[in-house]
Amino acid sequence: MDSLNFKRNNIEFDVYRAKCKHFHEILLTVKAKLPNMYKKLISDFDISNSLEEIYSLPQTVSRETYIWSFQYRVLNYILCTNSKLFEIDLSLNDKCTFCSSAKEELYQLFFECSHAQIFWKAFSSLWFEFVKENITVSLKYTILGLLNRTDIINYLLIFGKLCIWECRKAGIFPDCSIFLKKSKNEI
Repeated sequence: MDSLNFKRNNIEFDVYRAKCKHFHEILLTVKAKLPNMYKKLISDFDISNSLEEIYSLPQTVSRETYIWSFQYRVLNYILCTNSKLFEIDLSLNDKCTFCSSAKEELYQLFFECSHAQIFWKAFSSLWFEFVKENITVSLKYTILGLLNRTDIINYLLIFGKLCIWECRKAGIFPDCSIFLKKSKNEI
């Protein structure tokens, strides 16, 4: 039987003699690449040395794939906010669902909106009530999570964003009582 060879990075690769791990290594070098929006994360949050941690954080703090998927969509700016929907004529306007005063984009929806600010202040108060730790939720923490921590706070930050997103879809203001009710069912 003739061997099937090809060169990869100037190294001869024999398909018939290679083991699964060799194929896996090739697959990873070809397929495992950073998402397209990583440059925006780097410029917005100055996080060049912790991209792997940021993208793996959801799998570290949660077992639910819908949490992973949601955070992945946040990190890659692929949620259908009103500004994106308006650009493709699927929304009547690009204004925030909650405050109607600013263009609804990712950062605005999850942090800069006055209703999101109220939500995160209540979230911080609840965290202090239960854990006795003061946290100030910033835009960076809202979008990325608290790096170097793998405790429940990062799960709850993602879950908080998910709660805001679901309130947006339902057309109601985000509220920590909704968050508490949903989180009791999940945790």
